[in-house]
Amino acid sequence: MANPITILAQMIASCHDKNNHITIPGFYDDVVKASKKERDLINKAPYSETAYKKDLGVKELWGEKGYTTYERTGIRPTIEVNGIWGGYTGEGAKTVLPSKATAKISARLVPNQSSKKSPRNY
Repeated sequence: MANPITILAQMIASCHDKNNHITIPGFYDDVVKASKKERDLINKAPYSETAYKKDLGVKELWGEKGYTTYERTGIRPTIEVNGIWGGYTGEGAKTVLPSKATAKISARLVPNQSSKKSPRNY
């Protein structure tokens, strides 16, 4: 029997490629691509990456390659893992494989995407 937590971790990891682009087929089908002019306007807003990282308490920002932080947080959709659990989580060691694994995953959708679109279509 495969370890459900290992399989779930592999499934979650496969949701993004090495450029942090979402790999779910059809996920971007309804996303309106911003024009260069629109992207330029978005990026004219005042922003300090150093201050932003300091406010978040992080050393590096993560997101889809090819997009600025403003773009990634405003015009690009995301898939995020909000929680993951399974198996034995108490004190001490257990060598028994868990019977199940669970994850809570959310998506930030952008205009034209719909949460009502059937997962079979993604």
